[in-house]
Formats: sequence, C-alpha cells, structure tokens
Amino acid sequence: MRSGELARLEMAENAILDRVQAGDLRAIAIFLKISERRSKLFGLDVSNIPLLDALQVLVNEKVLPIRLGQVILKGIAELEESLREEGVKNEEMQRKLRQFEEASESGA
Repeated sequence: MRSGELARLEMAENAILDRVQAGDLRAIAIFLKISERRSKLFGLDVSNIPLLDALQVLVNEKVLPIRLGQVILKGIAELEESLREEGVKNEEMQRKLRQFEEASESGA
C-alpha cells in the first residue's frame, strides 16, 4: 500500500518538477504538499514527545500503574537489545520502534 502511494506521489512530483525548477510559485506550493504527504507516509513527522517521556507522563499522572510502566519499559529494552543482537542499524531500529508506537496508538 505504501509503495503504491509513494509511486503516485513521485508521479505527481515528476509532473510538476520542471515548473518548480522554473520558479512557478503554485507548483512550488504543490511540491511542498507532496513532500509533506511523503513525510507523513514514512513517519518522518513523528511526535516531539519520545515514547519514554510519554510513558513517564502517564505514570506521573497516575493514568498508567507504575508496575505496567515497568513492564512496558522492560519490553522496550528487550526489543532494543534484540534488534542490536540482530545487527539492525539504528535507522531500522527507529523504524521498528515507530511501528510499535503506531500499533500501540491504534490499540492493536
């Protein structure tokens, strides 16, 4: 699904690229919208609150029991260690953690 959406974004971008390079302001605005959409598609517009900070806020506000917060932290640490052992690069680790966060947010 992402690859199809990416292909459509690239097609739209290619269609206006000459006008963007010529300085057409409307084409530049469209180009920026395409770029924003691509960033959202690949999770580049992530929240400014890292997962651990968000977890701390939930515990501090007593929304999340401390014990459950500890279990989640342990799971995150185990995931990071497992990824390191597999030789996963930092970028890949961040992608996997984002997928975990997205799944958590959607209730999966």
